[in-house]
Amino acid sequence: MNKYIALIGAGNWGKNYLRNLYDMGVLHCVLDKSKDIIKARPRVYPDINCVDDEDDILKNREIKAVVIAAPAHLHYGMTKKCLLVGKHILVEKPLALEYGDGKELVDIAERKKRILMVGHIIHNHYAVRRLREIIDSGEIGDIRYIYSNRLNLGILR
Repeated sequence: MNKYIALIGAGNWGKNYLRNLYDMGVLHCVLDKSKDIIKARPRVYPDINCVDDEDDILKNREIKAVVIAAPAHLHYGMTKKCLLVGKHILVEKPLALEYGDGKELVDIAERKKRILMVGHIIHNHYAVRRLREIIDSGEIGDIRYIYSNRLNLGILR
């Protein structure tokens, strides 16, 4: 199988993408600015290709798609660079911190005919799907307001 996906960000949430992309045999390389993360990953994934410059990803024609799991304030800039050189993108939420930036990324993806996806794993969570079913069935009446707390928040931004 061809290894055609690059991962930018192998830390908190990126480690999950790393594991899955590696297991699928499609991971071309990983970029993370943290030397500790890069040093730790080869112990678990001995044949992993770590790069330290985003140009190694942007200029590589073998890489067709990029998963971005870097800190949120970097999403817009990294996504834009990748789209402009013709890469398909899966970016962890949020797509961008400002509406206008997100709209610009969508426009670039459409113009370049590239896939742009945003990871929203909670939408597929069993509890969220089940709540939608209950609401749609009318079982609990006309909903005016729903409030919930996610208990394992991870890093607060």
